[in-house]
Amino acid sequence: KNQIPVGPGRGSGAGSLVAYSLGITDLDPLEHDLLFERFLNPERVSMPDFDIDFCMERRDQVIEYVAETYGARQVSQI
Repeated sequence: KNQIPVGPGRGSGAGSLVAYSLGITDLDPLEHDLLFERFLNPERVSMPDFDIDFCMERRDQVIEYVAETYGARQVSQI
């Protein structure tokens, strides 16, 4: 929409068929035999997260867009 370069997804979240179906990532986990089990499984100690890389030069625009769209109190940077 804003023509900001976005990475395909990184780490275990890239194996999520739901993320692919929702357009969060363009990486088809079935085509590339990626395992969703790495993202969400009973042995995982920490909560699952999803890493997405944005163009560094326009990162502030992405942060501003997310805060305006979902409300500053609904988003955080970690």
